[in-house]
Amino acid sequence: MKRKDLQKKMNLFIPDEKQIRVIVDSDVRNEADDPFAIAHFLLTPVFDV
Repeated sequence: MKRKDLQKKMNLFIPDEKQIRVIVDSDVRNEADDPFAIAHFLLTPVFDV
């Protein structure tokens, strides 16, 4: 999903030159699938990490 499509779906209007800041909060030690969720987040092209 492209950035503009995601923004439209969430009713957000953010200019292209602005960054979307995201905080990832997870207890990676507690659940077996948390490392996979973090890897998926890091590989998603919508966010610039």
